[in-house]
Amino acid sequence: MEQSTSIKTEEPCLKTHILFEALEKKPIFASYQSFCKKVGQDTMSYPDFEFWWYRFYHGQPVFDHDRSMDPVPKTLMDLPVLLMRKVTENFDPMERSVLRRVNRAMKDVVDSHPAVFEKIEIKSRLGGLSYRLNNKRTVYSRNGKLEKLFKIPGFNVNHLRLYNDPYRSEDDLIDLLPGSLTPKSIDISACTAYKIIKLLLIAKPKHLESIHIDLLESPQVVGPFSRIFEAQQMKQAKFVEVESFERLDVEFLKNFQQVRNFKMELPRYTSERDLRRARDIISTFKGFEKCELQIFDNKIREFCEAFGEVIPDGPSTTVYHRYQIPESNEYLEFSIECDSYSIITVIKSR
Repeated sequence: MEQSTSIKTEEPCLKTHILFEALEKKPIFASYQSFCKKVGQDTMSYPDFEFWWYRFYHGQPVFDHDRSMDPVPKTLMDLPVLLMRKVTENFDPMERSVLRRVNRAMKDVVDSHPAVFEKIEIKSRLGGLSYRLNNKRTVYSRNGKLEKLFKIPGFNVNHLRLYNDPYRSEDDLIDLLPGSLTPKSIDISACTAYKIIKLLLIAKPKHLESIHIDLLESPQVVGPFSRIFEAQQMKQAKFVEVESFERLDVEFLKNFQQVRNFKMELPRYTSERDLRRARDIISTFKGFEKCELQIFDNKIREFCEAFGEVIPDGPSTTVYHRYQIPESNEYLEFSIECDSYSIITVIKSR
């Protein structure tokens, strides 16, 4: 048996096997798998098999070809730098982070690309930290070891989502994140104003366009929530949305006085008086452009009674109201669309 195995793995015998595989005209990798089953998995490397298979496939069945006279095969590192950069620009940042460990030349090529992720979601829970990259993968890290991700040269992200379980201290997450990033949008879920502010300040206000904040506790527990709106990030963002574990009352609207475009939810018990109060508050905002107020109840009757509009008959669920801001030539254009819940849109116009 040992003699038979030895004969089967001698070079002429191996080439004969490859010749028969090539003559069957199967795909090359299927041929290599068949070859390995016959002679053993480690008998010949795939590159060597590929060389002989293609010679035999193209009608050159010469077993004694001297390969030492052939040109040295080119590798990726033999490509011009500009071409290597063109190839690597199609990789995502995590793929590049692996590739940069190949050698110094590859590291220099990879580091010439900005390592910008489209979206990163980081969650801090009782069991540890987890993060999700570009909606593709979730990685769990009980010890919070995200340092390698943040140390990728040129690391940045367009859309950053940060979630902190209210039963876990998120100081470790705050300490772990880079000092500053330039996301276009940031989405923060936390239970104290202090921690929301700390996470919000990671985003540079110059680049930030959209902010979403989710209060995991009631505003009474959160504390001095108005301090969040003092941050430059809130003042310069194009859009701000605030959600809460408990619905925010109309007086909370005062916090948006320096925000151009915002969205929030009002409680089910919002009355005609509350709607008029909302109109009065918004009318004092100097830089205001637009807002959306959601109420998870049909409030078309309250809206009409608050603003003196006619309650529509039949199936109509949309009502409009135009209000001139006192001592101004500007107006607030209200519209309410109702189904099982109400969406009130307010736009400032001239």
